[in-house]
Amino acid sequence: MCHATLLLLLLVSFASRPGMGLPGPQGNHVITGQEMVTVIRYFECHGPLLLMCPRAGHLGRWLRDLSGEGLSMAAHRGFSPGVLGRTRRDLTFNSFVICALDGSAGSATSALAWAQENLPGRPKLVVVCDGVSCPKLANLTFLDVGNRAFFLNVQDRIVSESYALNGLASTRVVARMEGDSLLRWDEAETVLERRSDLQNSTLLAVILQQEPFVILKDRDHGDPGGGGALVEVPHGTYEGLFIDVLTHLEEDLNFTSKMFTRRDQVWGSMVTHENGSLEWSGMVATLARREVDLVATSLTNTFHR
Repeated sequence: MCHATLLLLLLVSFASRPGMGLPGPQGNHVITGQEMVTVIRYFECHGPLLLMCPRAGHLGRWLRDLSGEGLSMAAHRGFSPGVLGRTRRDLTFNSFVICALDGSAGSATSALAWAQENLPGRPKLVVVCDGVSCPKLANLTFLDVGNRAFFLNVQDRIVSESYALNGLASTRVVARMEGDSLLRWDEAETVLERRSDLQNSTLLAVILQQEPFVILKDRDHGDPGGGGALVEVPHGTYEGLFIDVLTHLEEDLNFTSKMFTRRDQVWGSMVTHENGSLEWSGMVATLARREVDLVATSLTNTFHR
């Protein structure tokens, strides 16, 4: 996840008094360029950086201060559908900064949904907002569990983490601000421990036989024949170490699974086409296209994978 796209949504309240540091419970002020640098350091935000802001003046100041961080950046004024549509979708931005005014939770929600749908990779999300906007944005039911979405509430000075499963949003406090330059994280649990309840979701698993990890037990269902499509296989078709691991994970993490195998029985490698384009084949392609959620078999860690 550390190499995933980072989406940083800044929902802040602007007034006429610059240079006061990140606001406490007293409220609104101008977010300066140096404060933007502080926020980015909070969340270890690294370039390339895509920055969107509705105000050209703020955008210029922020770009000037952020340039000292050694980040490669692209910037747009505003985040309307037209601006979003002109953003190159083939580039992987480690940081995507959207700056919005207080009360613009609706526009920010639309931009957030667009980013999840169109930007490559699963974005890591950091939302800087006030006490009004944070509760609205932290309960979005489309925030995929595969993302890490953090909401920095500069009024209450807390950081919450949010994700959704089966249409239900889960939110919890994971850090607190201490002063203007320190974020105290709760190290008691890892992100995986915090997400140990998958709320009875059904995950799709692709499986191929490789003894002793995965052993074909029921040959009536284990031979899918020719072709390249997935075919569902009943539980009990395979046994072995990895099947036991999957069973224990289902019990510990509260989910069920459906198992599929590929008709072509191809594991997967990077294929180069005549036009120079690259494409995955086999089981890895199934995972890369998100046709399944996990691979339940032994998979060698190669350079491309």
